[in-house]
Amino acid sequence: MQWYSPKKPVKYDPSKSEAYKALQEEALGDTVQEVRPVRTGVFSPQRANQNR
Repeated sequence: MQWYSPKKPVKYDPSKSEAYKALQEEALGDTVQEVRPVRTGVFSPQRANQNR
């Protein structure tokens, strides 16, 4: 079993995998859509300026 070397990192790098990137983008897209309204509600420089 020379192909399996525990000393070296696995050749398959998920960060370089297109499929993994697509899954991440889909997951990030979903979370971003859910988080955006929360972020705009918590951090709104326009409202802060109006209050001043």
